[in-house]
Amino acid sequence: MLVFRIFRSCRKIYLKVIHAIIQAAALILVGVGLKAVFDSHDNWKEPGPIPHMYSLHSWLGLITVILFGLQVILPIFFRFQRKRLLAPVY
Repeated sequence: MLVFRIFRSCRKIYLKVIHAIIQAAALILVGVGLKAVFDSHDNWKEPGPIPHMYSLHSWLGLITVILFGLQVILPIFFRFQRKRLLAPVY
C-alpha cells in the first residue's frame, strides 16, 4: 500500500499494476525461501534431519504464507468472476 502513498501523482491503474507486481514477487520469494528451509532441514547432518513443522513457530509461519498467498490469488480470481457472481443479485 505504500506505492499508493509515495506516487500520488501517477494514475491509479499504474499503481495497482506496480502493487500487484511487488506482491507477486514477494510470493515467489517466499516460495524460494520455503524451499530453502525444507532443503536445509533435509540436508542437516548431525544428529540427523530436523523434522519439518516441529514447532508452533513453523505452523504460524506456514499459516501466514498461506494467507498471504490467498491474499494475492483470490483478488485475481474475483476480478474476472465479479460479473458472473453478481449477476443474480441484479
